This record gives sequence, C-alpha cells and structure tokens, in this order.
Amino acid sequence: MMPFGGEFTIRGWAMCRGGLLDINQNQALFALLGTYYGGDGRVSLGLPDLQGRSPVGFGVIPKGGRYPLGGAQGREEVTLAERDLPRHTHGATFSPTGNVPVTASFSVVASGSGTNEPTSDSYLGANSGASMYYTPSFGAPTLTEIKGLEVSGGGSDGGTVDVAYAGSTTVKINVLNPQLAVNWLISVDGAFPARN
Repeated sequence: MMPFGGEFTIRGWAMCRGGLLDINQNQALFALLGTYYGGDGRVSLGLPDLQGRSPVGFGVIPKGGRYPLGGAQGREEVTLAERDLPRHTHGATFSPTGNVPVTASFSVVASGSGTNEPTSDSYLGANSGASMYYTPSFGAPTLTEIKGLEVSGGGSDGGTVDVAYAGSTTVKINVLNPQLAVNWLISVDGAFPARN
C-alpha cells in the first residue's frame, strides 16, 4: 500500500476504498489479505477502506488491548451525553402559581397597663390566649397587635422551576487529528512478497 496524491488509479494498483475484487483474478492478493478487509472468501476479497481513516500498525496496544489486522476503530465525530459532561451548575428561577398572599402579624407588650401604643420600652410578647405571668401590683400587660408584616406569593399551589440552558444536544465534537487527504493505493500486480 502507498499514499498517492493524484485522483486516478495507477495501472497495477487499486484504490483502498473498501471495494471488492474477484478472487480468481487476484489470487496472489487474496493469499496476502484473505478476508481481513471484507469479501466472502469464496468469490470476492475486500480491499482496505482508508476513506476518512488513518492507518495504524496492528498488534498490542502499549496500555493493553490489541489492534486487530483489518479492524476499524474510532469515529470522526462524537455526541456527548449528560454522563460525559463534568459536574457543573445552572442558574434556576422559581415562578410560583396562584400567588396566594400570606399575611402575618405579631404582638408587642406595652410597658404599662392600659397602653395601646407601643413605646420604646415595648417588647415582643405571647398572644396565644393563655394567661401571662405578670406582677399584680403593675396590673395585666396590654397586648397590642402590630400589623404590616405581609408576605405575598408564598401560596401552596406550587410553581415551576426554569433551569437555564447550557450547551446543545445537537452539537457533535470533532475528534479528528489534523490531516491531509490523499488517495491510498494497494498493489494488485507484481512479484509476490517473500516471507524471509
């Protein structure tokens, strides 16, 4: 096999594009290639297909495994799935439904009995309907409800969470090394190569 920069096939050679040849007319080549690259082994033999592929020496891979003779591996593009992505975060926005307002108020204990207006001496007190501890000489404290603490949009109707998009499911990652496209030819005529 050899790379060739032209667009035509040289006489006595064939393009390495995965085509089939007749075994009867190419017995020497069949003796060398067998069916490593295709063909049925009775009538046809297959040629290597180097379209969009780089040749690699077959045998043991340095970190384990093997490159089998005639084995095609790898791909030109890879689509990444969610499990292939590194851990990351997305911005999210909660939109409540129903917008049911929640109103709250709290009570303060005025410093003197009979006082309805809170003063700087007032403090938070309990207003659960139970009797309060107080000193009889001072009289019962007056509970004054302070209004104005209002929270809206906290209903129990639920809502939706919109997660910001990041990336696209249609993008494919190109895994090709820098390359130069040439034709690869294989000799179909000539002296049979001796083993030693």
